[in-house]
Amino acid sequence: MLSLLLALFPNWVAAQTPSSARSQPVPATVRWITNTAGVRSLSPAAAGGRQPVRLSGTLTYFDDAEEQAYVQDGDAGVFFV
Repeated sequence: MLSLLLALFPNWVAAQTPSSARSQPVPATVRWITNTAGVRSLSPAAAGGRQPVRLSGTLTYFDDAEEQAYVQDGDAGVFFV
């Protein structure tokens, strides 16, 4: 379902990623977070460290006007602004 979000709202998704992050490749040694439980377990300092995330889940809420989304997988859910 997240791929549907990417297909329907590519400009919104791109706007949520700073241009500096989009232009820099992620080093192969960096560990990707692949589930919402991993995102939720981050400390505030780690979350501010721009940890790469690749999720596959269900888009359970989307508000284009407020630029908010909620994605849920089998473990938990994450709210994006």
